[in-house]
Amino acid sequence: MKKLTLALSAVIALTAIWTGGAWYTGKVAEAEFQSQMQRANTEIAKALSANDVRIQVKMDNVRFQRGWFVSEVSYDTVVELPDEKVSVPFNGALYHGPLPLNQIKRFDFAPAIFSAELEIARNDVTKDWFASEQSPLKNAFTLSYGQRLKGKTEANLRDAKLGEGEYFTLNLSGRYELDKNGNNSKANIEVKEFTRKGIKPNATPEEVAEYVIQLKNAELAVETGERSAELPNVFDLNYQFKADEIHLSGQTQQDEGVPITVKNAKFDFFAKVKDSVVDYRIDNNADSLHYDEINLGKLINHWEFNHLDAKAMNTLISEAQAYPDKTLSPAAETALSTIIKHQPQLKIDPMLLIREQGNLEMKANVALSEIDLAHLSQSNVLGIFSALNWTVDVNKAALKDLLSAIAQKQDNLPKNEADKQADALLSDFIMQAKNNNFLTEDETSLKLVLNLEKDGLHFNGTKLSEKEVQMLLFALMINLEQ
Repeated sequence: MKKLTLALSAVIALTAIWTGGAWYTGKVAEAEFQSQMQRANTEIAKALSANDVRIQVKMDNVRFQRGWFVSEVSYDTVVELPDEKVSVPFNGALYHGPLPLNQIKRFDFAPAIFSAELEIARNDVTKDWFASEQSPLKNAFTLSYGQRLKGKTEANLRDAKLGEGEYFTLNLSGRYELDKNGNNSKANIEVKEFTRKGIKPNATPEEVAEYVIQLKNAELAVETGERSAELPNVFDLNYQFKADEIHLSGQTQQDEGVPITVKNAKFDFFAKVKDSVVDYRIDNNADSLHYDEINLGKLINHWEFNHLDAKAMNTLISEAQAYPDKTLSPAAETALSTIIKHQPQLKIDPMLLIREQGNLEMKANVALSEIDLAHLSQSNVLGIFSALNWTVDVNKAALKDLLSAIAQKQDNLPKNEADKQADALLSDFIMQAKNNNFLTEDETSLKLVLNLEKDGLHFNGTKLSEKEVQMLLFALMINLEQ
């Protein structure tokens, strides 16, 4: 009897502790939930502003009805377009820790502050998104006592109406985790299908009247490092995207437009912060790139932006978000000047288009020395470079075949006539380029070589005079500004 009394007392005590803990963590969960909504709004606004998107997205009307073990939560995702406002409701349950009931049902006894399960609810906008009683978009996440947020999301929408004349299809699943401040995040998302299409019967002659955007079998993996309070925009980043196919097409009432299709596409973006500088790397590859149904070839791109002053880059990104019209503010101009002074490097190795007949290739390596702008003069302008190399190597047969393919498609010429036209265009271009020493020619290729050597700057094997150097650099700067 005594043992039974002790056991019952222990159970009652544990129940009281769990109940009290659940009520307390319910209060904590409400504060954390509200905090995460505010953070999401801030990050979304920054992202849209930086990309100059004329859309506003906000989590609004956040509601939290706290219970002992479970709280009801809901909010609206409000999307403001230039000519329309759409509200998408979400609701669900937030299960209190330390042992959330939804986890216990799955025999998961890991302690957590809360575990939430949310999904899209029906309203006038979303009612046509439901193919069954099941919600077409669900999101579940858990905040651990280690301050890590882990979740998974699923979406299955087909021909869901987005706005007047606009529809989208989305089949997606993914997992993610991050700390509560958005640092050290990881995400893996699989998109089996994404299609967005629209028809605007009342579009003006210049506006896009019909468009289609498609992704097939896409995967996205993102991993970020720690974001410091001093440099919130500059942090380690590993972004990898690939898709079996990407298709874009659109047309106005006046123009049929040009469809673009990329097959087996891969895009990687990396950022690495070390000490006071940040390096960026971009890799962009595709098995085939089709423009207006013309197969341009296999694409391989590798770009690097190295040794950029981290504080200046942080300022530049902040200013770009604050001034989305792309004008340089005084702070942005100062940041850009700081970056230029601290030995940045641009490296392209390669920018390559591979065709059956041969390659069209460009490589570049431009690195600046530590610059003292106050003592820079016309006579030592090359002193600003520690490296300056630029090469273009174009296979003539590949270029001629590409020009012929364009003529066959756009001018509706038979292949033999298109070949003759391409041959005439190429011959005329080569003659003018050689007369101006712009290109050199051998049996198979056209080449352009700009190379900084110990005795000066050489262009296609010929050393340039100081005046020619100044004219060349001025022309390059003008082209960059455009």
